[in-house]
Amino acid sequence: MRKLALFLTLLPLLVSTQTLSADAGQTPSATQNTASNSEEQAIWQRMEQAHWLLDGKKDAPRIIYLFTDPFCPYCRQFWQQSRPWIDSGKVQIRTLLVGVIKPDSPATAAAILSSMDPAKTWRDYEQSSGKIVPEVSRLIAPDKLKILNDNKKILIDLGAAVTPAIYYMNDAKQLQQVVGLPDSASLHAMMGSD
Repeated sequence: MRKLALFLTLLPLLVSTQTLSADAGQTPSATQNTASNSEEQAIWQRMEQAHWLLDGKKDAPRIIYLFTDPFCPYCRQFWQQSRPWIDSGKVQIRTLLVGVIKPDSPATAAAILSSMDPAKTWRDYEQSSGKIVPEVSRLIAPDKLKILNDNKKILIDLGAAVTPAIYYMNDAKQLQQVVGLPDSASLHAMMGSD
């Protein structure tokens, strides 16, 4: 466990990153390949055991983990871009909600998690571009706050400071990290397209 903790601490130093400035009119995106296979499996298992919302068919062969904030415009754009692969049944996105962008982010994410069908509520929210919002309470239930904090801790431990933060296994079964809105080549690579 100490080895994994050390790896997660050093992860940002172990990978090469490409930084693009959003202020210069470019979308922030960095694709990274993480370390060894056993460490990759430990990271994958940690995300697998986290609280996530399923978008797509549960038996879709390609699994993508997405850390997202309800107010993240790049996350919403990624959600829209991924629809052809989701709708075809080729990809499932496992969404880990965090509340990091606005002061209302945690309460909005908690409201989604508190709904009768959180996955459907999330889809409706994204499909409406954030206009269909569940009733948001200023008081967040402790169990929902724990989910948000746990997801945020995983996000931080993985060295991602922004959303979307996207993780998937490439065709060689190597864990890949894309931080920010993926460009077309990265999008097609993560979705399993040639």
